[in-house]
Amino acid sequence: MILVAAGATGGHLYPALALMAALNESAVFMVPREYPARDIIAPYGHTVHVVPMSVRRWYAGIGQVWRVIRIMRGCNPRLIVLMGGGICVPVAWLGRLLGYPMIAFEPNTIPGRAIRWIQRVVPAMITMFPQTASRLPATTVHCLGNPIVQDYPPDPRVEALPPLTGPVLVVIGGSQGAMALNTLIHTHRQVLMAATIHVIHVWGQRHFDRMAPVAEMDPQTQAYYLPLPYVTDMVALYKRATHVLCRSGATTIAELWSNGLPSLLVPFPYATDDHQRHNAMAFVASVGNADWVDESDLTIAGIQAFVEGARFKPQLPQYPAAAVRESICGFMQRYLQ
Repeated sequence: MILVAAGATGGHLYPALALMAALNESAVFMVPREYPARDIIAPYGHTVHVVPMSVRRWYAGIGQVWRVIRIMRGCNPRLIVLMGGGICVPVAWLGRLLGYPMIAFEPNTIPGRAIRWIQRVVPAMITMFPQTASRLPATTVHCLGNPIVQDYPPDPRVEALPPLTGPVLVVIGGSQGAMALNTLIHTHRQVLMAATIHVIHVWGQRHFDRMAPVAEMDPQTQAYYLPLPYVTDMVALYKRATHVLCRSGATTIAELWSNGLPSLLVPFPYATDDHQRHNAMAFVASVGNADWVDESDLTIAGIQAFVEGARFKPQLPQYPAAAVRESICGFMQRYLQ
């Protein structure tokens, strides 16, 4: 049994789910809130405990400390895996106090606040970017990558998409969607369709429910605009893409590294410590078919130029998902034997 402490979003949860599948281990997940954590974890059958604790409001979580201890004692984990988010702080310190082995993950170039707080109690940290190691001096750092799920349950929404030929731009804004990307793409979707560019637009469930976008086809070019609320099978989605417009969260970048797809990254401008901008810069510097742009400078003309640009072509994956998972699982097996 493995205990996973993580924030409630896909960027924290999907890498942990990938590892549990590769290790063939059952897990207990401890998350700070219901949405979207339960929806993400539910298809995989792991136990979920919602414990509302955070770094900023640690005092509000004092009453939850005994609950965390009870969960730990109840599952008696062979290993605690800390995926980031404020909940990792009390779990790490209590895990240290109770003598459980622990590994933490920091996939961003700039370590998050919670990871900085726990670096002195966690004996090992796994990172994706080499630059991260210099910012975690108190921890033994292993730059092994960021695991991503490759065996998603089938998603009927992706399977139902029509066959598409020519450029296919997939727009994704993370597990909760990105309103700025949604607004720009939806407002100017006909410009892209007129340029014979198909658009598969993943909105995020809440944005989709509010706007209720519908599928369209340009009668002249026969290019499609295909809105989706959410996608659970990212592997199938990326197989449909020729180009990707996305945020620069760590999981998205790991997926791009694994697929080799041309990508235009738009960092979330309000990310803590501006870490998405640093992620984007580091990623673009490492590949030849990606670029990044500030959200305020993003235009539909720029997106069209990206799709039509000669240098934005597929390339061989730099960090195939299977190889990354194998290296990380091999490291974790030291603690599970």
